[in-house]
Amino acid sequence: MGAAVAEGVERGYKNFILYGATGGRPDHTLANIQLISLLSSRGMNAIIDARETSFTSITDGGIIFGEGAKGTVSVFSHSDISCGVTVSGLKYGLKNGTLKNTYALGVSNEFIGAKSEIYKLMTQLAEEGKSIIMISSEMSEIIGMSNRVMVMCDGRITGFIDGKDATQENIMELATQFETAPETAAANQ
Repeated sequence: MGAAVAEGVERGYKNFILYGATGGRPDHTLANIQLISLLSSRGMNAIIDARETSFTSITDGGIIFGEGAKGTVSVFSHSDISCGVTVSGLKYGLKNGTLKNTYALGVSNEFIGAKSEIYKLMTQLAEEGKSIIMISSEMSEIIGMSNRVMVMCDGRITGFIDGKDATQENIMELATQFETAPETAAANQ
């Protein structure tokens, strides 16, 4: 498998789908998982397609699963430590977590029918002091990812909430203020 991928890299390919990479022997499966991790660390995309299961490796990035995704998803650290890992839209969320290759914290999570995202890059950039502006109408994204929430209604800012204090109730309270007096809006800033 490694020789075939090396040939693809030599020819300039950046995206790989590996078939037959999990068959038979566990040592070959692990070697192929290491292979897709190597490709990811070099800025390439690789997926191991094993019928009803697939594997990919993410380096300083994220992955989005559509609303129709079903089954389970597991997130492991292939390196010693992966910091700033955020998972939302799954049964068990994680915000700015640390995963280690010696502890399976991210195993057997479940899709719940919502868009599921792993926001490692956004979290990493925020930790580096970069400002991230995320526009979303999805409550789990807002609560799970925000340090500060600005809420609008009818195109007007109706208030701000610290991320640690953000709940569906207080966000919706501000999101349904169709007419706010200017002094109330100013007090919420």
